[in-house]
Amino acid sequence: MTLARPVEGRRSPFVAAALTGAALLADVAFDPAHRHVPLCPFHAITGGWCPLCGGLRAADALAHLQWRTAWQDNVLFVLALPLIALWWAQWVRQARSGRPARPLRRWAVVAIVLVGVAFTVVRNLPFAHALRPL
Repeated sequence: MTLARPVEGRRSPFVAAALTGAALLADVAFDPAHRHVPLCPFHAITGGWCPLCGGLRAADALAHLQWRTAWQDNVLFVLALPLIALWWAQWVRQARSGRPARPLRRWAVVAIVLVGVAFTVVRNLPFAHALRPL
């Protein structure tokens, strides 16, 4: 029974990657750039753009190698992808060594929340039309 847990832990980053790939395929099949996507609750209530608004369209654009369109749909999403890739690579290294994955440190969680809040505030200012989804 003790051997099952490390093997399971070693597969976790690859399971997460497979689920992410399946979600990306579903996103591309749905084609959010040309179909109506229901509004997010934040936008429906406030009329403002949350940090995730435009993320589905940005992912679809990146899947089609349309870098400029992805950047215009959600610049924060595009900028976060290399950091997410580095975090995933670290997770793979830890899983292969048999060590448990480390949770994000408190300062990292605080930084992520602050960046999301700052991006939300700035993209909803009257002069920041370039940061809003098309």
